[in-house]
Amino acid sequence: MNKELPSDIKAIFDNPDPIIWNGFWLACLQKMLDCEHSLNIWSKLLAQINVNHKKNKRLSLKKYIKWEIKAFVAKTIKLIESSVSQEMFIIKIQEYLELKNLTLHDQDLIELYRDLNDN
Repeated sequence: MNKELPSDIKAIFDNPDPIIWNGFWLACLQKMLDCEHSLNIWSKLLAQINVNHKKNKRLSLKKYIKWEIKAFVAKTIKLIESSVSQEMFIIKIQEYLELKNLTLHDQDLIELYRDLNDN
């Protein structure tokens, strides 16, 4: 786990449930937590999730962050697992982010895709 990860991300994935996070999913998660490119993604997502929480306070901020971050990670890993092209990965993640009222630059997603596919 990258030492520079935001504390919220560290807390969410400090002790991942081995029932969910094993094999391919755990390997992808570890890459997402280790790679330098992801630091920018985590920071951007956390800032936007904090803003979105102000409009949706059904969950505590801590639970809302955990919910949204885990959902983003799951969506990302599912797409990588299904071997989509880089172009399709970007399209599908951008569609997902739009539904969640989140945004990331395509370049962030290209770097994430490459890191997860060891390119």
